[in-house]
Amino acid sequence: MQLGERNVQLARSWKTILVAGLNKGGRGYYALDITDPNNPKGLWEICADSALCEVSDTDIGYTYGYPVITKRASDGKWVVLVTSGMNNVSPGSGRGYLYVVDLATGAILRKVSTGVGDTATPSGLAKIGGYAQSFNTNSTSRYVYGGDLEGNVWRFDLSSDPPAVLKLAELRDATGKPQSITTRPELALIEGYPIVYVGTGRYLGTNDLQDPATLSPPQPHAYQQSIYAIKDQGAAYGDARQSGNWVVQTISASGPTVRTVSDNAVEWTAKNGAKQPFTVNVGGDGGVGRRVSWREVVR
Repeated sequence: MQLGERNVQLARSWKTILVAGLNKGGRGYYALDITDPNNPKGLWEICADSALCEVSDTDIGYTYGYPVITKRASDGKWVVLVTSGMNNVSPGSGRGYLYVVDLATGAILRKVSTGVGDTATPSGLAKIGGYAQSFNTNSTSRYVYGGDLEGNVWRFDLSSDPPAVLKLAELRDATGKPQSITTRPELALIEGYPIVYVGTGRYLGTNDLQDPATLSPPQPHAYQQSIYAIKDQGAAYGDARQSGNWVVQTISASGPTVRTVSDNAVEWTAKNGAKQPFTVNVGGDGGVGRRVSWREVVR
């Protein structure tokens, strides 16, 4: 279960609100007022089934993501941001969506489509991270970032209503196969720019332990996985490996337990076209197969 919890101002009083999803246990989210931890109160729930929830949407899948509780940059309203999650089909379109939900009532204020995903290949947009330069002082997220099973890194700009959507980068291996993203992006600020750290790989079932090309039928996703740092300058990179703007770090194996990472210089202050972001291929002695299936930590 992934939780979002914050102290917020609702109806002119400060409250502590918790929002959570159900992971593989269901297709929905719920909110609790835990201001008095000995007497929690249910606020609302939203889910894919209109027979179960007063607020429903069939494009809500299995809710593995982290709810982001924040003020909306466009107007300062307290909202919670959640995603369409995994396997949002039957019912559902399979597309990736960001939902902007009224924190007080559970009403869906905006449903923002990435335009990617269908019933045969669901998007899997599940885990997101909110970015603010001064989150501790004004609790307002300007951008939200997330990745999907097709290796796309998305940015949602909350300064406009509805939020503007940018496909920031497409993450693929050297042969062009998409590197699935199933973890929450970690965010930092370097030289005035948001930096998005994201690892690739999936472990949604035992088949994901094998090379997708060896399955029957073969699957189109990459076996080689990577860790990326993406400098958000406001424009799309397209296929990251084809852009030519990336510093590549490598991991070398020395026996079964020792790994050495290269230290190639990254020009964080440079303009477009210079060697700014970086990528590290993740693997063992063969350089393949190691997936990033848990969140990264920036320190």
